[in-house]
Amino acid sequence: MLIVEVLSPSNADIARQNVSAYATIPSVEEIALLGGTRIVAEVYRRGPGRERAREAMVVRGGETLEFATIGLAAPLRDLHRATSLAGA
Repeated sequence: MLIVEVLSPSNADIARQNVSAYATIPSVEEIALLGGTRIVAEVYRRGPGRERAREAMVVRGGETLEFATIGLAAPLRDLHRATSLAGA
């Protein structure tokens, strides 16, 4: 299972706290926090022994965002093309 939250200035702290709670759900494989005011993503993945991720992998701008759980790999910037961040 993949969980995605879009961050805003008002929910960023709570969303980051939620990562720990989401990670306790056995079926959750990936957790992503997507920037709402800039093109960035924080991705947490379970390790090979099913251990919880301790640190996020940070993806920026034209870097490729990959979600193995749904078979998606695309430049992060492309995923924002229909948003106000498209020109950022």
